[in-house]
Amino acid sequence: MIILREKLYLGDIYISIDRVKENGIAYNVSFENELLRVMSHGILHLAGYKDKNEEHIKEMRSKEEEKIKMFHVEH
Repeated sequence: MIILREKLYLGDIYISIDRVKENGIAYNVSFENELLRVMSHGILHLAGYKDKNEEHIKEMRSKEEEKIKMFHVEH
């Protein structure tokens, strides 16, 4: 269960750790960064974002970057 902006989203997000490792290598990013991207991507889908055409893909990538930055908080 995820609560975002006063809305309740129900759904499951399954993440393949092996795929995250493979993607990290393929895209030359750290495991941690790719995991954040996959988690953000799943949450965005639960919130209704799509990625079936170029316009939606661009919007999804932009939102992924926005959400990933939220994890990088200085303590």
